[in-house]
Amino acid sequence: MMRLTVDPLTSTITATVDKPLSRMNGSVAGSFRIISGEVQGDPANPGAGAHVELIIDPTSYSSGLAHRDNAVLAKSLQTAIYSDIRFVSSRIDDLKIEAPGAMGSGVIDGNLTMHGETRELRVPFEATLQPDHQEFFADGTVKFDYTNWGVEPPRVMFMAASKEVTIDFHIVARPAAAPTPSP
Repeated sequence: MMRLTVDPLTSTITATVDKPLSRMNGSVAGSFRIISGEVQGDPANPGAGAHVELIIDPTSYSSGLAHRDNAVLAKSLQTAIYSDIRFVSSRIDDLKIEAPGAMGSGVIDGNLTMHGETRELRVPFEATLQPDHQEFFADGTVKFDYTNWGVEPPRVMFMAASKEVTIDFHIVARPAAAPTPSP
């Protein structure tokens, strides 16, 4: 069984919603920082027993405009009350192995806990595992109605942003560093 730790410095989570929060017509993208995460599985049989867990810091939301960010943090995500966002996988469906032990795609089913609510979410992904099992990469996009988790759409005056968010992710995971022996 392989156990890898998600690298928060090289992994990315970006959330995009449609206007009115953009400066021009279109959409607004904001990023989140990953606090921690883990990827487990058997490279010889990736569909059996694979497990992913991610913990995301909602207070790290950044869209490049402080006023908008503060509104999203305080009024929509309510980060003073809800301090993390979690995704915990339950199974992998539609697994397609393109290169045994190296590349594949599928849909990971799991529970997303956000804003005090837990709901199932299906997340399509593409993944690559380096031959030496020292790096794992997963990329994907998932779109969902975040109001199902009790999150209120951000507002500019009387106009609310779209209820749908598109999440793009790039996850990098590596073996956990061995603890440094104490002198």
